[in-house]
Amino acid sequence: MKTLATLLLLILASPSFAQITITYDQFVSAFVTGGGAARTSEQTATSLSAAPGLIALSGAAKTWDFTTTSYTSNTQAANSQIFAFPGSAPLANDADFSTSTHVIKQYPSTPGDPIMYIYFRLDQTGMYTLGVVSDSMGVVTKQFAYQNGGLQEYAFPLTYQTHWSSTVNGWAPQLPQGATITFTEDATCDGYGSLTTPTSIHGKTPILSKTNDCLRLAKTLTTKIDFMGFGTTVVTKRYDWYTTGGSSAEITLDRNDAPQSMVYNSIPGGTDAVDFNTEDPYEIQLGNNPAALSSSLNFQSPADMNARVSISDVMGRAISVPFNGMAHAGSNEVPINVGNLANGTYYVHVEAQGLNTTRKLIVSH
Repeated sequence: MKTLATLLLLILASPSFAQITITYDQFVSAFVTGGGAARTSEQTATSLSAAPGLIALSGAAKTWDFTTTSYTSNTQAANSQIFAFPGSAPLANDADFSTSTHVIKQYPSTPGDPIMYIYFRLDQTGMYTLGVVSDSMGVVTKQFAYQNGGLQEYAFPLTYQTHWSSTVNGWAPQLPQGATITFTEDATCDGYGSLTTPTSIHGKTPILSKTNDCLRLAKTLTTKIDFMGFGTTVVTKRYDWYTTGGSSAEITLDRNDAPQSMVYNSIPGGTDAVDFNTEDPYEIQLGNNPAALSSSLNFQSPADMNARVSISDVMGRAISVPFNGMAHAGSNEVPINVGNLANGTYYVHVEAQGLNTTRKLIVSH
């Protein structure tokens, strides 16, 4: 899953392409305490002139430079939030998700698409994806589940030449009765070195540009469906680069090893985690920030429309809803009372026409 490439932070840096390692404690420190919303930008690759040769590189002290790769689709911004102890998330008590420790809430990049919840478990051995639930205008649907403890996505400690393989059964509502589905993911940290991504795509700047130290993780996911003696197998390849500075890049491949897409991500808790936004159609501005007693939020509405302004804490727990109603065309001002909130970081969400935009608010009395 694409949005899972946002989860790693590598903290050792050296211009000599150090063989870096990430431990469980480092992962938890960056991931659990980071909180907030991380945005990702996605582009679809069309030029195969340089990418295949670069993707094939593996080993020590390699250089991956994708600045000559071209793209056809416009940048799409997706907003994700990561919550620990997701008891309030939809279907969190489902038998397939009951062991989850975290959930990713992924808002749609296309208006009208459902919100997706990705459940997973994090422990000393690694990170395991458990399944996905969708919420379309309040209609909650279990999309699929990895069983047998979940599909292993990462192993700790993660360093050059780390390898693991995970095979689990699965469930999906569209499977006919009597059909079985099995997932096998084989992963190897097959290289480290330097990564450079395009500095501008369709006039927009990706979060990640160049890093001197990165780990490269190669994954192959094999999905096999058996039904009444007949079977079908689909193989998907993916390469992830985990970098210093809290960013990552991901390339997915089709079965002919041709690049399909490249994704640039910033991890939660990074400096660009909340306030980075490739597009802000509502021109959102916060008043006092930090705020002691009160603040305000101003947004521009292109027309009369329903809008909702809500506040959550760093764990994703709902705090208040300062506004939920009809926003009028033009400037809209929403007062925000923070006098009863403890000092700390909060997030103000503006939801309208299927888009969700987040701003960070600091309370300091």
